[in-house]
Amino acid sequence: MPICLEGRFAREGFAQEIEMPSRTHRLSPITYTTIPLWAPLISCPPDCRGYENRTVAWVRAIFKKNLQLRTTGRTSDDSPKATSKWDWKFWLGVILIPVALAILALLQPEVRSRLGLDKPKPAVVPSNKGPQPQTASPVSSAPSSETKTQQGKPTAAKGATKSGAASKVSQPNPVTQINAPQGIAIGGNATVNNPTVNNYLNSKPQPRRLTKEQQDLLVPCLKAKTGTFIIGALVNNAEAYRYALDFSEVFSEAGWKNDWAAPVASIMIGGGMWSGVHVTLPALTYDSKKQQATFVDPSPETTALNCLDQAKIVAALVPQTDKPSGSIRIDVSENP
Repeated sequence: MPICLEGRFAREGFAQEIEMPSRTHRLSPITYTTIPLWAPLISCPPDCRGYENRTVAWVRAIFKKNLQLRTTGRTSDDSPKATSKWDWKFWLGVILIPVALAILALLQPEVRSRLGLDKPKPAVVPSNKGPQPQTASPVSSAPSSETKTQQGKPTAAKGATKSGAASKVSQPNPVTQINAPQGIAIGGNATVNNPTVNNYLNSKPQPRRLTKEQQDLLVPCLKAKTGTFIIGALVNNAEAYRYALDFSEVFSEAGWKNDWAAPVASIMIGGGMWSGVHVTLPALTYDSKKQQATFVDPSPETTALNCLDQAKIVAALVPQTDKPSGSIRIDVSENP
């Protein structure tokens, strides 16, 4: 977790509402319990005082002590030191550190190419041309003269038939290359009916967010009858937290009161993990066998339930008969 000595953090989202840690006082309970939620949303600005490269700090300390010894003959702890002891350390740091940095820089391929120490290798451009068909040299149609073998028998010259006519040389068929990355290759006169391609390269589900159309529908719909709300998200799940934050912002904009100290509450699921969204709201009666419940209507909870249905929000309904009317809770778990 980054710590800035002056308490200056670059904060985003939920982190803007949390008191940042400081070296001068202890963490508040809210800051401590929500560290997994706001820690990914903060960063330290590059100009924050207190951050320094260790090597640079060590060299600066050597320079400072050497200068102090030359002027006063003492270090900051008021103990006399031998000047010669710090002289060799000073010159050792001044000489060896730049040399070591120069050697390390020369080992980098980018630096060597910029200085012209390495000749660039010629790039090999792959050719897209396929194999070219070979052509045969023309053969004369006139009969060739006969030649005699060692036994004295005449033999026909190459390229001629017994009747004296020239033989035909067949041309090779050109090679056709078909590329179909992640698909079905079809060549020649072949036909494939109803082809199906299953690509599983990007099988990870997309992050859930409330669309602009859903937000524009929910805000005026929820204003019809307001109440109190709590939005929860699965702890240590950034995707679930961001989706839950969308619900919190919509309910707050519609004039509902947040019953939690933070925009989104952290939840831990016990007794078996579930995924998706659960909507918990007060009910008058609930029959677990028939899976039927009755609610106060009109009421803030039924208004919110109808608005979520109009926005096509997929969620599981959890009725509770021990809570009074006027509130709703939405809990977001991992992406199904």
